[in-house]
Amino acid sequence: MNKKTHTEIFKQIIVELYKLGVPKSEIAYKYDISIVSINNWIKLYEQREIFIEDNINIEALLAIKKENKQLKQEVEILKKALNILL
Repeated sequence: MNKKTHTEIFKQIIVELYKLGVPKSEIAYKYDISIVSINNWIKLYEQREIFIEDNINIEALLAIKKENKQLKQEVEILKKALNILL
């Protein structure tokens, strides 16, 4: 049996076709690939999207924590300045 290897770009195109509403059976026939392969690629790219979204959420959380720390420091400085003036 001759096993075909497909590029990442090809796989992404197949997944995008599916997301656009093209039936798996039509994609499989037109591009001579199995529906099992299509299902595997859909799962793979959905997992990657979730991973990317999680990383974006983590980056946003870290930025918020950094800003919060800076604001707390500024509040402490203002409290000390207020005590000096009074």
